[in-house]
Amino acid sequence: MSDVFEKTCEFLEKYTSFTRLQSRGTIRLMLKEANFDPQAVERNEMIGTLKSKLPAELEKRGVDGGAEITKQLVADVERTKFAETAYDVFSKI
Repeated sequence: MSDVFEKTCEFLEKYTSFTRLQSRGTIRLMLKEANFDPQAVERNEMIGTLKSKLPAELEKRGVDGGAEITKQLVADVERTKFAETAYDVFSKI
């Protein structure tokens, strides 16, 4: 899985009562609906998907404060330094 996916799941787990499995499943389903691959999703793709889909996904799962959780999660993703992808490395050549 991409570093963006892994850390976003950790952040979601921090802000909700979700287990690791629930966090990963929620993010994975959200990305699938947006046609992104968890193994290759990049920061900007994740941020856009979080903003457009996460509040509804949290509401479906009975989580209160979905909009605020989304804001916190997006802020964490924006400020986190992620491992470089193969694309990042080869684009520097």
